[in-house]
Amino acid sequence: FEFLVRSESSTGDTLEATLTLDVKAAVFERFAPLNSDDNLGTDEGIAFSADSVWVVSMDLNRLSGFAATGTATKSMSLEGRPVGCNFSDATGLVFANSTDELLQVIDIQTGLIRTLSDRTDAGSTLGAVNYPLPDKDGNIFVSNRTDSQVLRYDAATNETRVFLDNLSNPNALAFGPEPNVLYVGTRDGVLRVPINADGTAGALETYLPMLFAISDIDGLAFDEAANLWVGIPGAQLLSVAPYVASGATQESR
Repeated sequence: FEFLVRSESSTGDTLEATLTLDVKAAVFERFAPLNSDDNLGTDEGIAFSADSVWVVSMDLNRLSGFAATGTATKSMSLEGRPVGCNFSDATGLVFANSTDELLQVIDIQTGLIRTLSDRTDAGSTLGAVNYPLPDKDGNIFVSNRTDSQVLRYDAATNETRVFLDNLSNPNALAFGPEPNVLYVGTRDGVLRVPINADGTAGALETYLPMLFAISDIDGLAFDEAANLWVGIPGAQLLSVAPYVASGATQESR
């Protein structure tokens, strides 16, 4: 890509320069060769600690740890049907147990599992929770695809409330470059919503319109340059979109 950069001073002097950027082709490589003893089954969740990669195997009810070299270092049993996972500085490795409708946490040193939440403040079960996203204060947002909701667990009160409702198959969640804003991957595209000081949701807006008529977003991540990477497994697609502070962005590749 070539960009023309122009700068004009208050006196009318103009400086122009051409900036050339080379975009490298994507290179994918196997992280670790897995033998039959290390088989991950259907790996649904992935999280990173300081020196390890942790993988949740949905059908094997297993959490597997790998060193940076790809060597398997630990294997622990999980409960129910574990799906998405993420580390919380306040609690440990949080995972969504979809069949038991629980938000749980596991101590990766001892394997001890405890339940953070099993019901909302209104008394209903959490439903088929899918992907948990802890914030810096220990609060946890978790998607629920079957009930079309995003829930929020409050670490101070231990209460879980409905944060967003009536969404189209919400799945992946991510925090963006700006503070107190949540991004939600749905069948309608990526939505952006401010998080109010009291933990409630602000006004929803469409951040990235969906590129395909019927596809689910199963992964969201911002890189260091604030580009949003979007995984759409139904279309076998990984796309990227540049960050915009307001309004909608669009896919760049």
